[in-house]
Amino acid sequence: MITFQIAQDNLSLCHIIETFMPELPEVENYRKYIAGTSLDQKVVRVEIADGKVVDYDEGSFVAALEGKRFVRTDRVGKYLFVETDGGEHLMMHFGMTGSPRYYRDLADAPRHGRVIFHFENDFHLAFNCPRKFGRLTLTTGVAAYCNKKKIGPDAAKISWKDFEKRIKGRKTPIKAALMNQSILAGVGNWIVDEVLYQARMHPEERVVDLSEQDLKLVYDKMDFVIGTALRLEAHFPDFPADFMIHSRWTDAGRPDAPRIVLEKIKVGGRSTYFDANKQKLRKKA
Repeated sequence: MITFQIAQDNLSLCHIIETFMPELPEVENYRKYIAGTSLDQKVVRVEIADGKVVDYDEGSFVAALEGKRFVRTDRVGKYLFVETDGGEHLMMHFGMTGSPRYYRDLADAPRHGRVIFHFENDFHLAFNCPRKFGRLTLTTGVAAYCNKKKIGPDAAKISWKDFEKRIKGRKTPIKAALMNQSILAGVGNWIVDEVLYQARMHPEERVVDLSEQDLKLVYDKMDFVIGTALRLEAHFPDFPADFMIHSRWTDAGRPDAPRIVLEKIKVGGRSTYFDANKQKLRKKA
């Protein structure tokens, strides 16, 4: 678990973010964090401590951002975008362990700050990425980047009709389809497992074998799980007691939640947790 806390003298709010591998709700936390700390300040210097995380010419990256102000944030799935007053869009993808860190004193600088934006108010925003799987780049706009990278609609915003159109008839397991970021963006491993548990559906069910009613149930449960995670800022101990996540990560869940006996398999190469008593496979691929 990654935990960080920052306090700013002129802010009464103390920002605390706790997360596992960042998925849609966690990245939305990051978006709000950056929006609450780093907008409308001039970037006086961009420091690239490790160019591995910068998917752009380093000199051009620095030149495009120095002297600019971050003015707006956006998010599509796990991708966070920060627009500057010059029209550039900084894209942040946090990989497995990345997170933003805003601080003033150098003694508080994160150990793994790969890129640091130094502001005119003597505060700093670090792209903290211990395992270096995160990426930063520049793009002309959110839509342009998503089209180029074939990123689907945000899972928190997609309509039922669009969801049905994009997923219906696929011969892949439902878990693999939900994690396909070109179908919908932002749904990762724990979210999918939770959605399918709430829907009482086996993760290996093929989409093509599911009825419209089945798919609507999955959509509704996805909307419920993501909505709950966003409302509770991905703070797992606050999740409803009947969520499977309390048994998946017992050290992060609520102690009063009933414990579920979970089985672990691989689906689409990903570790998958499910309740074999409640999520029975109806048809085999």
